[in-house]
Amino acid sequence: MSTDDSALHPPRNTTFPFPKFGDAAKELRLLRVFPPQQHGGVITCQFLKPITPELASESEGGYAALSYTSGPEEYEIIRVDEKDFEIRRNLACAIRQLIGDTPRILWIDQICINEGDESNGVVKFS
Repeated sequence: MSTDDSALHPPRNTTFPFPKFGDAAKELRLLRVFPPQQHGGVITCQFLKPITPELASESEGGYAALSYTSGPEEYEIIRVDEKDFEIRRNLACAIRQLIGDTPRILWIDQICINEGDESNGVVKFS
């Protein structure tokens, strides 16, 4: 996307089919994030089955958490479960930097939290 007006709007992921939780108060969504096929290419991800934080830490080598920060309101399309998903461009850059050439398991707030429909916007750890 260029920096024209089409890149300067809030994300429109409100109809994205997020995986459902079994117990929203105890589970989180994780992503398997794959490196782009070419430099600057489209980031592709797939949701894993919702899991408790304790089990997630023990399985598949654990996961890394990435929280985006506000920045320029420029957006980029990535692919999540073979569907388009908008994220801020600064987050896309951070993801590319973090994953390098190896798929990674990540929890990314801007992608994993359905901000339009979650009663548990924050994961609670006891």
